[in-house]
Amino acid sequence: MCLILAKPRGKSIPLDWIENAFDQNPHGFGIMSAVKGKIFTARGVSSKTFKKSSNAFLKLPEVYIHFRYATHGEVNKQNCHPFMICNNKYAVMHNGILDIDTTKYFGRSDTFHFCHDTLETILSQSPEVFDEPSFAVTLGKIIGSNNKMLILRNDGKVVIANKSAGVEIDEFWLSNAYSILKQKNMNIWDQYENDFPNDLDDLASLDEESLADFLYNNPERSAEIIHNYFGKWGRDYR
Repeated sequence: MCLILAKPRGKSIPLDWIENAFDQNPHGFGIMSAVKGKIFTARGVSSKTFKKSSNAFLKLPEVYIHFRYATHGEVNKQNCHPFMICNNKYAVMHNGILDIDTTKYFGRSDTFHFCHDTLETILSQSPEVFDEPSFAVTLGKIIGSNNKMLILRNDGKVVIANKSAGVEIDEFWLSNAYSILKQKNMNIWDQYENDFPNDLDDLASLDEESLADFLYNNPERSAEIIHNYFGKWGRDYR
């Protein structure tokens, strides 16, 4: 269900994160960054296009990347995030499935509908709310707890709705953890009949593919598990 990745200043994104994210979210990408009051973006569907676009973007201080897994709308460049609103003052990336009507704009995604029918109205009529601490909380309630949304303003300020539902690793923020791990059949845990391991040390013995499956089925434990996987157990993610 997509991945949003926020790259902080001074950090390089591990190559395997990008490769795994593309494998799990093969329907397009988007990159964005704000420089001197303007938001620059690149979007596309192929990994070759990503490599060409990312060469320049990843040299910028703060960069935001979206890997798309299509649930609504066609697979094309137009449905790739970010979506620009309010005369290009804001750029929006989303991870999740929005429970909204998606029939108004034929072939367009749920995120496109939400940006143009809801978010555009809110931020064009009341732009000051973007600077209020309550905005992220309110937006999180509107989109639902299973969704994450990152909005970049042209001055570089970022608001993340339901940020705590994502995971932070070495100063990166990711909307989920399983997308950066190599995965296999998502039904692997069916053999346990939902009796998943509960002890972190039991999880330490899992290979990366099996751990990715576990995170997919237990997103609420992602932050706890991922820090142990990459910390206590000595796995190298850089």
